[in-house]
Amino acid sequence: MRIGKLTVPKGYEGEASVNDWIAAMMSIYKQITRNDPGVSVVPPGRLGRRKATGPLIRFLEAAGKPIGIQLSPDSFAGRIKDIRTGGRRRQK
Repeated sequence: MRIGKLTVPKGYEGEASVNDWIAAMMSIYKQITRNDPGVSVVPPGRLGRRKATGPLIRFLEAAGKPIGIQLSPDSFAGRIKDIRTGGRRRQK
């Protein structure tokens, strides 16, 4: 949407500053671990099935706690996906 000289993103994009922080932390995670940041999912048949988990999620939870960023693992996973893809695909 365009308002005067301002451009407003379409739809809810989340808090841009938190998304920027997550992107920066993903870069730091890669430098520390030398692994590409990824999200694991608990397999079906196990307690907490289909929930996001893994070292990157735990890293973000630990790094975010002192600065007040406390999101659910699934929220972190969704934002990570958005960062990687440039935004969520919108259904028509």
